[in-house]
Amino acid sequence: MRALSATGDNGLVELVRVPEPSVAAGEVLVDVQAVSVNRGELHRLTSATAGWRPGWDFAGVVADQEKSGTAPAAGHLLPGTRVFGIADGGSLAERVAVPAARLAVIPDGLTVEWAATLPTAGLTALRTLRMAGDLAGASVLVTGAAGGGGRFAVQLARRFKAEVTAVVGQPERGEGLAALGAAKVVAGVEGVEAVNDLDGPRTADDLTYLARLVVTGELTVDIAAVNDWRDARETLHRLRDRRVAGKAVLLVTWMKPADRPTRKIS
Repeated sequence: MRALSATGDNGLVELVRVPEPSVAAGEVLVDVQAVSVNRGELHRLTSATAGWRPGWDFAGVVADQEKSGTAPAAGHLLPGTRVFGIADGGSLAERVAVPAARLAVIPDGLTVEWAATLPTAGLTALRTLRMAGDLAGASVLVTGAAGGGGRFAVQLARRFKAEVTAVVGQPERGEGLAALGAAKVVAGVEGVEAVNDLDGPRTADDLTYLARLVVTGELTVDIAAVNDWRDARETLHRLRDRRVAGKAVLLVTWMKPADRPTRKIS
């Protein structure tokens, strides 16, 4: 199958042939359709050795496990089911194998592009805010608010009834944050997205929760760029140069321009 692999130089990634993923007990094989790119992965790529496989977030459909020579998919995750989730790495590929507990079903009304933006950025924002306890009436400072995770954090903090101050690297990158719930937008230091506690069935529950908020219009997905994964280098360079305010999505299965999502979904 094809996958994106680190080049070990300024090119960052290249499309290569790699072995099919092995599927362990309790894992599900997914045909990947869309992957969102996170700044944490970009930082890894700038120092990664050639051959390292990036990719955390993804969305697609459960593959036909029997044809791949693996065990049938778990429970409700039957072949053809639209799913999204988070991997330890390597999701920027045609197929990925992940534990069933890290997958959630994509509900009606949510595209694979939108779903792919939620795992790393959404889970990190949600779980970081939960650690603070009851936020009603509290003042919350969201650093790196212009990025995908920051934009989710602003909205979720406001949903939890906090007074939100959004911090961005440059004033122009703060566009739209007031509409998302920030009471104040200030220029400062950008933050970095990271993977936050992937283990346990709660991951699937949290992904389902975030997806439901998007479908009901309570959480806005701000997609700044949607590109073919063959154009991953350009997308990553734009992200590195902070020319992307919002989420960047790479499509493994390319779509016609008319079928692409608009930049802001609410």
